[in-house]
Amino acid sequence: MRNMSYNKNTSRRVLAALTAGVCLIAAAAFSGCGKKGDPASTGYGELETLPTETQAPPEPPPPPRELDALEDRLNEQLALYEGKWSVYVQDLSTGKEFEINDRKVYAASEIKLFAMAAAYQQVEDGKLAAVSVDDDVEVMISESDNYCFNKILRKIGLKEVNRWCEANGYDETEQHNGLAPASNYSEDLKNGKGRNMTSVRDMGKLLVSIYRGECVSAECSEKMLACLLDQQRRDKIPAGLPKVVKVANKTGETEDETHDAAIVFSEGGDYVLTITVVNPTFAWDMNDQLAEVSETVYDYFNGIPLPELASDSSEED
Repeated sequence: MRNMSYNKNTSRRVLAALTAGVCLIAAAAFSGCGKKGDPASTGYGELETLPTETQAPPEPPPPPRELDALEDRLNEQLALYEGKWSVYVQDLSTGKEFEINDRKVYAASEIKLFAMAAAYQQVEDGKLAAVSVDDDVEVMISESDNYCFNKILRKIGLKEVNRWCEANGYDETEQHNGLAPASNYSEDLKNGKGRNMTSVRDMGKLLVSIYRGECVSAECSEKMLACLLDQQRRDKIPAGLPKVVKVANKTGETEDETHDAAIVFSEGGDYVLTITVVNPTFAWDMNDQLAEVSETVYDYFNGIPLPELASDSSEED
């Protein structure tokens, strides 16, 4: 029994020694393939690394869009039209802006923009419940309804639009009367201090603040933007844009004035465009020209070459 145990133990020791020897020989054989001290060396030589794909450096951002060329072009274009034109443009990506012939004009229904802001200020301040103004503001803006405008004035107080404008730096905007025709219009809506007035700059500043969520509050700005996006009157600035372009606008008109104020969400960049035109007794006929101005601004922001201007827009073939 001892001999058998001895033989088995001996066999195990011999086998273990042989195995260890084979491992040492193999390790020695492979160790020559790598470089001593090289962290990439293994028993199988240097690790081969796969080539990495070279990535191009990111393209630098495009230089800020300059508006000088657009301003020059619009000055040339407006010189071909009848009436007194005013235009405001702001590039919403950079804040660059310009205005042409900024002046106070009769606001017509553009005064509803400022009534909307004043109404939501009272909601924000806890003086009115949102449910008491939301529907009237929506119809006042999207349908340009005079009845709802007069209703909002009475609800917030006849001095509140002016107070709000003064408090927020809209120095060229004044509200002094309600709007007719409307079944709820009466002389008590007049304060005897003149007409409702505004300017392209004030309208433009208001739309910029709505776009940035800074008009009254972010929540109120969102509601105001939704009303403008629901606008049903699209025959001025929107008429000069491709139909797929989203636009939030508010129009105003009489037989002597025609205006539009818009936030345009274009692929080439978002911008604000506001236009007022005073042309007594002929303003109704000038919407096509507002659309042409809108097209010029859109083309500039979207890199579309501007066509040559006719020397005389009234010239017949």
